[in-house]
Amino acid sequence: NVLRVRVAGAGGVPFTGAGAVSLNVTVVDPVGAGFVTVFPCGALPLASTVNFVAGAIVANAVIAPVSAAGEVCLFVSVDAYVLADVNGWFAKN
Repeated sequence: NVLRVRVAGAGGVPFTGAGAVSLNVTVVDPVGAGFVTVFPCGALPLASTVNFVAGAIVANAVIAPVSAAGEVCLFVSVDAYVLADVNGWFAKN
């Protein structure tokens, strides 16, 4: 399951000029063991951002590139509640 989240214009991130965002990603009450991968949309990388077991509440900080559309994508391997809090942003080079 891939969730597209528009970060441009949210949480202090400008509508243009952001190259990456700092996020705190929290998984709550997953139905089984799994992982979340945060990425700049497009091709799913072979990496995980947060690993978890069934019923857990687990958080992790991540710096994720922002897509040209101002989005980040979250791939969740099993059903779970996922929270993504914006902490800050980094300008494009």
